[in-house]
Amino acid sequence: MVLFLSAIGANAQDARSFSLNLYGGYNFSDKIDYDGYSATIEDGFQYGAGFEYFSLQIIQSN
Repeated sequence: MVLFLSAIGANAQDARSFSLNLYGGYNFSDKIDYDGYSATIEDGFQYGAGFEYFSLQIIQSN
C-alpha cells in the first residue's frame, strides 16, 4: 500500500514562467504469498522536487 503525503504544484503556464512541484510518499512493509511464491516489501519514504520552465506561449486558433 502506498500513501501519498503531498502533491503540491503551482499552475504556471504563461510564457517565461516556472513551476515548482514537490512530492512525497511512504510505503508500508508487507509480505505477499501467491501460488507457492512469496515476496517482501520493505517500508520506506520517497520524496523529491521538480522544476519546470515554460519558455514559449502556444497560440490556438479556432
